[in-house]
Amino acid sequence: MTNNIYKEIAQISYFNKFITHTSQKLYEEATTYKDEIIDKYYKEPVLKGITKTFRKNILYLIGTYINNQKIYLFPEKSIIIKHKKELFDYTFYIMKDKNKINHTNCANICINILDIYKNKLIKIYNYFNNDKIDVKKVIKGNQVSLYYKSGDKQKYMPLPLVYYDKLKTLYIGPNNILDETILQLLIRYTCFDTDKEGYFFSADNIYKFIIDNNYQDIALEAFSGSINSNLKNYCSLFTDIESKFNSKGSFFVLNTDTLKNSNYTLYICNPPFMKILIDHLLLKIMDMLNLIKNIDIMLIIPDHRSQEQADNDKNNETVIGTLTETTRLTNYIRYEGYSKYYDNLAKSNYVKNIFLLHNFAYHNYFTDKFHSIRTSTLIVYLSNNTDNTIYDKFEKYIKNINNK
Repeated sequence: MTNNIYKEIAQISYFNKFITHTSQKLYEEATTYKDEIIDKYYKEPVLKGITKTFRKNILYLIGTYINNQKIYLFPEKSIIIKHKKELFDYTFYIMKDKNKINHTNCANICINILDIYKNKLIKIYNYFNNDKIDVKKVIKGNQVSLYYKSGDKQKYMPLPLVYYDKLKTLYIGPNNILDETILQLLIRYTCFDTDKEGYFFSADNIYKFIIDNNYQDIALEAFSGSINSNLKNYCSLFTDIESKFNSKGSFFVLNTDTLKNSNYTLYICNPPFMKILIDHLLLKIMDMLNLIKNIDIMLIIPDHRSQEQADNDKNNETVIGTLTETTRLTNYIRYEGYSKYYDNLAKSNYVKNIFLLHNFAYHNYFTDKFHSIRTSTLIVYLSNNTDNTIYDKFEKYIKNINNK
């Protein structure tokens, strides 16, 4: 066996330390801004919010601007500097006045701490160069456990047998390191921390439409992971590992020329519910529709529109389902809204329909159950296709969906 597991454990450990340490310093920086929202609340909930959002934003930068380096989870300094405004505007999302943010100070804090843990990790990597690890697979009922030794302790990562078999089928690497590669992937997924479930919500009923209508060859699942992928053509965050399970890489790295020359004409965009990611996705979708002919795109996002955006969408909107009391109360409190990129798409001639689904349920890989989110779901169907066959089928399907 290789030494990838020890290196992965070390990378996750130092990545978590980088996130925690930087978030603490960013919180201290934020307290100097005299922002009424930051000053209003106790340190613990504000710091928790900053830490959670900073982690999401760093992972977004990693997935968008792939690092050509061995230390995958630590973005290059140039990326942080180039995107410092959006990175820290989104990190301090609760601040009322974003103009108070000193983006240069925040970027310097981030880079200095990143250097500390990245350098430590490099030393660890060198130390592990000659260390090998054995992975032992134990199957008990419908569960697979992958055991490995960490120090003097025997540890393991559990995985339902059905997902182990799925990964085995997708795997395109050397057979003798299959279990090790699966174990490395499971360890990598722990970088999501307590927010991991949000990255693995899947709009399964939409993918059922694709599969039942034999559209798999032309469809691309833009946001997924190897474990919870639904279609044979899928994109994912961790290209360094998931490419071994036939991932096409990050959707953001696939440029319009690459997509134009592919067989994909149907795109399912069900992203993690991150504002920074969704805003960039909206911009990418508009570019695709402007530059690639005869494509259909299904954009699946929570209804976080502002009241003005919701009002503007009324003429293109089809409401499906009824509100529960929880969703009704959540929808009543309108959000800040999506960026101008949403407005540009929603007002474009590319919109075929905006389906507003109340109580739409997503499949959660970690619980293997369907869960509704606290707000309604939007499926924005966009197309520049001269053939309406797929849209007509989908409209009929979604209006009659039995999604309990």
